[in-house]
Amino acid sequence: MSRPSIRELVLAYLMAIAAFAYFAGTWQDGNTLSRLGLVRAIAVEHRFEIDTSQLDPAWSEFRTDDRSFFNGHYYSDKAIGSSLLGAAVWAPVHLALQMAGLPAHGRVFKVGATCLAMSLPCALLAPLIYGFVASLANGRLALLVTSAIIFGTPVFRYSTGFYGHVLAGLLLFATFLIWFRGRLRHAVSLGEVFVSCVFLGAMLITEYPSALLAGVLAVYMLFVQREIGLLTDWRVFAVGAAGGVLAISPLLYYNLAVYGHMLTTGYQHHATARFAAAHSQGLSGIGWPDPVVMFATTFHPLMGIFWQSPVLLLAAAGWMRLRDSQYRAELLFSLAAILAYVTVMSGYYEWSGGLAYAPRHLIPILPLFAIPLAFLPQRCIGVGWALTAVAIAQHLVAVSARWDYLWRTVRASLDDVHHPTTLFISTIWSVCWPNLQHGLFLKNRGTLFLGSGFTSLLPLLLIEILLAVLLIRALDRRERGEQATR
Repeated sequence: MSRPSIRELVLAYLMAIAAFAYFAGTWQDGNTLSRLGLVRAIAVEHRFEIDTSQLDPAWSEFRTDDRSFFNGHYYSDKAIGSSLLGAAVWAPVHLALQMAGLPAHGRVFKVGATCLAMSLPCALLAPLIYGFVASLANGRLALLVTSAIIFGTPVFRYSTGFYGHVLAGLLLFATFLIWFRGRLRHAVSLGEVFVSCVFLGAMLITEYPSALLAGVLAVYMLFVQREIGLLTDWRVFAVGAAGGVLAISPLLYYNLAVYGHMLTTGYQHHATARFAAAHSQGLSGIGWPDPVVMFATTFHPLMGIFWQSPVLLLAAAGWMRLRDSQYRAELLFSLAAILAYVTVMSGYYEWSGGLAYAPRHLIPILPLFAIPLAFLPQRCIGVGWALTAVAIAQHLVAVSARWDYLWRTVRASLDDVHHPTTLFISTIWSVCWPNLQHGLFLKNRGTLFLGSGFTSLLPLLLIEILLAVLLIRALDRRERGEQATR
């Protein structure tokens, strides 16, 4: 088993950063504004209330319906994990900007906080995926899988806005890698146990539904413990519990300070009546699984993940190797986690994600597709690159376009129980692409020099091509060196 070079991992990271930062902070919606409101409240005002962004006319662009109201104050109704990270990053930046006499509000805050606290961390998915696949197969397949997931899925666009989905997926995949490496070494240190459980706890307070993924991963962790002889070691469980409690303690403190109870969340105090009514049903808005919604989130042209990212279909070729693979446990984990999450989230009252072009609630599972794709047969590589090209093209359209008319189109395509009513409509090709044709481009770094239009994308494409060439040269050099030493 070979290991990718540091140069390869750095180049993979730079490819992701270049793409995410190119669009970072140039779009926001109610969900992101709620999280950013809490970032500013903590980092600048040192409090949890987001009253300033909701009541001060100077901050009117940050007003949102995604908020809670309790004891006369407004609060973010979202899981606080991403906002805590944002506040930790933005507080020193805000102070430095003030000391330098530079602006630290408005667009500077939206773009800066999003890029530093969301895009840069989320870009770590690229080297993690690349390193995982390269250690099992080869650099070319690692580049394919990394490109497919980072640029050919909603991971791309949702790493440019202040959400928590990609961050949760990053924490999930990083935790998996710790235990996967431990299985290969036949040893997991107590430090690794602690860090992995901190990651799981951080994932939970970033996206509440990810608790299901934590449960599935816990089964895999127990399997690894059993295989390496740690299942009866009480220290592993004690250290793991300490890491998990440490990670979720900020949320418990926040809930207690704001709502007076550790287990009360913002979803139970919605300031928006329709959200309050929806979240009062089932488990915070999640009811029984819905087969129609399962189809809508996976294969339906409106926003199905396999329609928008057809390369993910090739994961089936990897899962077919379950019987003859020494990595059967890893393949089973990925399959179980993906199926369980798709099934449970199909019961969510607004599976389409509101103002969204993809079923954004499924984003945390997208990195897990790297596991079966790492076992893609050689005969499928050509098809894989073709499908990856299609996926990247579609998501580049989605990340480049403004979302004018998107909400109206999606609403018109769903009936009263949120089931699609037609097969002949797509958020990408029925909304995003026509918007681009009419000049409705999202602002990006290229528009600063080249104006709005397709030419604004040229710098990004040239940068990505250059980095890809450098990465291919680096992996070729490494693989030639390995062959020479055999």
